[in-house]
Amino acid sequence: MAVMSPSFDRVRDAFEAVAGPGKQSGQWMTFQCPCHDDHHASAAIAHNQSGGRTVVRCFAGCDDRDILDRLGLKVVDLFDEPMRREAPLSASERAVRKRAGERARAEAEQRREATRADMARRRAELERQRGDQLGEPEFVRAYLYERADGTPAGSVVRYVTHYEHLDVKTFRQFRWDKTRKRYAPQGFDPVLYHLPEVRAAVEARTTIVLVEGEKDADRARALGATATCNAMGAGSFTQAHVDQLAGAERVVIVTDRDEPGYRHAQTVREMLSGAVGAVYVVQALTGKDLSDHLDAGHPFEDLEPVDPEAELAAKRVCTVKDVMRATSPHARPQPPTHPPPPTAMSATAAQVASRSPAQEKDEVAR
Repeated sequence: MAVMSPSFDRVRDAFEAVAGPGKQSGQWMTFQCPCHDDHHASAAIAHNQSGGRTVVRCFAGCDDRDILDRLGLKVVDLFDEPMRREAPLSASERAVRKRAGERARAEAEQRREATRADMARRRAELERQRGDQLGEPEFVRAYLYERADGTPAGSVVRYVTHYEHLDVKTFRQFRWDKTRKRYAPQGFDPVLYHLPEVRAAVEARTTIVLVEGEKDADRARALGATATCNAMGAGSFTQAHVDQLAGAERVVIVTDRDEPGYRHAQTVREMLSGAVGAVYVVQALTGKDLSDHLDAGHPFEDLEPVDPEAELAAKRVCTVKDVMRATSPHARPQPPTHPPPPTAMSATAAQVASRSPAQEKDEVAR
């Protein structure tokens, strides 16, 4: 469905000027992100009609302000209605405003031109790395999302496209249409993966493992953990997800070992602080994510503690000693009514996750 709004047209035109035509995907129009080497068209825009503004997002975790800067736009450009002055401008003020506007437009066009050149270079490099496409995207798996009562909310479908030199994964969302009893290609309500199990773990006061993707969640779940994620990975965690985790005893975030992953983990940790008992952040010993860690032969309990804020500041992977020194749980400010969670120095994520309520009761008795 076509969107008619000044802000959406403005942002869409800026994206198309640097990245080419977008592709409609549910309520979002997707583009290649101008801020990173984008294999999947991770950037997207959508119009918020009630707010009278356009939303810009990179599902790989790039900062919205960085995207706007690459597009030659400012935050004010996201709004349909410009800010109104209470008093009219004088002739001299109008002249000054006109010259400033001309300079701003010229600078914006220079930024867009630089972004166009940079994205053209990136696309050429990606094409060189991929080689020729060998066929149409193939269905891999559908990950089903349920509401707390067990009724279907939607699914995330994973596809793979084979190229000469590598395979590229892509994802699409489908919403459950309860009237027509079928899935429709559209985004669905922000519910956590395996939400009924998550709510049961909250009630039982057992640990919940929060990862970035459904594959990792299912790998952790196969090892006996209560594991979950939000749809569409980094950058898509919302207040609705916080509400679904509220009251949990412990949440262990398994971050992807890259800048978007650290940024996502930092944001999620801050959002959960005060809503759950304690939050830990850990990462793979080898590779990028939990699946790489397990595929390398490492046990789940060998995930190492990490401070995502320190990683982002240093822009490098710290030593284990640095990580252990920097990491600490984010606890509730209220006095604890249950035994405090073990620190990162005394127990690893999997040891915490594997403790049953009975074991915790025995520990208190001792």
